[in-house]
Amino acid sequence: MPSLGNILARRGGTAMTGREVKLTILIPATSGPPTVEQVTVALYPVTESRKSAAFRAAEHYIAECDRQAQETQSVSVAPSNEDERALRFLAEAMRLPEDARRPFVESERIDDLRNVILADQVQYLLRQYNELIRAEYSEIHGFDEAQRIKQQAEATFTSGQG
Repeated sequence: MPSLGNILARRGGTAMTGREVKLTILIPATSGPPTVEQVTVALYPVTESRKSAAFRAAEHYIAECDRQAQETQSVSVAPSNEDERALRFLAEAMRLPEDARRPFVESERIDDLRNVILADQVQYLLRQYNELIRAEYSEIHGFDEAQRIKQQAEATFTSGQG
């Protein structure tokens, strides 16, 4: 079996196709009601290093919002740590369907994403991302299946039985 170094050096394997997801983006208007636009994004797996960078950026953003609020003696507009981490994580996962090398949200446009996406859409995208991972990584599907069977067994057999 080849080592990780050999696998990375030969750059073989099969190209992954992302999971395409349709979203309705709420576009704010300067006057009048907002408009909407349908977009398609492709979700791709996020590596541990990219996830860590996204989480660090989330923590930095929250700290900066809190610092500004303290300076101005106002209420912080910082989102919760969980919400900001989810948003940043999804920004890493979302790619252009026609060119997966390009992000759907450039890092300097994260505030724009925050202003056009709904909390329910964030949850939807996270579910879609989890489905992508289960479909592409059989070892994760196996773990989830084992957990489901274990939970069913625990529900079926109360303590003291068997």
